Amino acid sequence: MRVLIGRFDLGDFDDNAIVPWAQIPASVLNNYEHRQLALDMARQTMTLLHNKNNILPLSKSVKKIAVIGPNANDKVMLWGNYNGTPVRTFTILDGIKSKLPENRIVFDKGCDLVEDKVTESYFGQLSFEGKQGIKVTYWNNRERTGDNIAIVQIPIHKNDHCRSA
Repeated sequence: MRVLIGRFDLGDFDDNAIVPWAQIPASVLNNYEHRQLALDMARQTMTLLHNKNNILPLSKSVKKIAVIGPNANDKVMLWGNYNGTPVRTFTILDGIKSKLPENRIVFDKGCDLVEDKVTESYFGQLSFEGKQGIKVTYWNNRERTGDNIAIVQIPIHKNDHCRSA
């Protein structure tokens, strides 16, 4: 609920013409000054939680390093939920590759976070009034009373399926 309140406050669901943030020119977005501010904030907020045996920071003379884990090379995971799409994303693996030659890095995903399976969907078999897909009606209240604000036919193709990986 807090995320949605924030998005409403920012005008995410309003017409761009009335949203002050939408009027900011693209030249201001992701400019050098903003990237520097983000870098400075990141540097000031980093905390090394545990450095047993004083192995961090890693020495550049290290012969090989193993990077293991399903999130080490997963950009989307780094974005979190309810996000925009960043201009650049550097994974943990990207960061290590920027400091060591690739032939000194061994990467293995190790495991999946979810089962690797295909779920067959029956949604592709749905139709309404002879049209493929489902009909959805939207109201602007929880009781679904009064005039609806939109009725949409959402097409779902017969070959659509969901894959967890």
